[in-house]
Amino acid sequence: MKILLSVLILLSTLLLVGCKTQEALPNERGGSTASSGPPSLSEAPSQQDGTAAESTDPDSESEHGQQGTETQEGGSNGQVSESSGTESDQPTYPAPTGEPWVSDVPIEKTEPVELDGLRFTSFGRYSGTYFEDGSDKAVEDVAVVLVVNTTERYLELAIFSFEIDGAPATFTVTNLPPQKGAWVLARDALIVNSGASFVLKGGTTTFCTPEDIPTITAQPLDGTVLVENRSETEAFSGYIYYKTVYEDGNYLGGVTYRSLIEDLPAQSRTEITAAHCDETAEIVRIVTTE
Repeated sequence: MKILLSVLILLSTLLLVGCKTQEALPNERGGSTASSGPPSLSEAPSQQDGTAAESTDPDSESEHGQQGTETQEGGSNGQVSESSGTESDQPTYPAPTGEPWVSDVPIEKTEPVELDGLRFTSFGRYSGTYFEDGSDKAVEDVAVVLVVNTTERYLELAIFSFEIDGAPATFTVTNLPPQKGAWVLARDALIVNSGASFVLKGGTTTFCTPEDIPTITAQPLDGTVLVENRSETEAFSGYIYYKTVYEDGNYLGGVTYRSLIEDLPAQSRTEITAAHCDETAEIVRIVTTE
């Protein structure tokens, strides 16, 4: 009996301990769930301290700031391209600095606007570098016209005027070969509003027959022009005229650039400095100075 009583007491003790252990399990699981939730107030300071240390470090702040700017610019451009949805939101004009045009799609006249062999096909406004007078100043909303030489003659000079929303505007284009077009900015960088009305008022044109110098060739490069004199006996001195070309095939600006070369010996070549020139430029004329 004593042995049986001892066994019963032992079993009772083990059962009591097991019940207490099972009652403790919910508390342990509750603690685990709490730790996987949002951080408590006591955990927050360590994260705040880490953020503050990063933002107050001049080097890290500068580095992160630059990266943020680059990402924002790239992202912004991508969003405009993807979300625009309509052609009127797309930049379709030439931009010398790569900056977008601020106007909508250029207005294309259903009826031809012409003047002595010139046809004006598109009208709008432009923001970027103003190159017509060589100042290269930054401008916004300047009137722009696409003019095309529809003749088989070489246009040496054309000066034409428009009335834009009642304001007079003058444009000048030089050295425009036959069947070529140029985006021309208004003289004095006239600012116009979106959707402005362009009315042709008149103008003058001068055509010529450029001098043919078959022994001289010129190739535009990045900041220079490679000139070769293939003559057997004569040295060459003169000007190399070139124009900037936009990706749509039209010239960028009414302005024409030129570089002087002096006494290039026969059967020789050399590179001359050429501002506003790159490999996409086009040689439009070669003129001898002798």
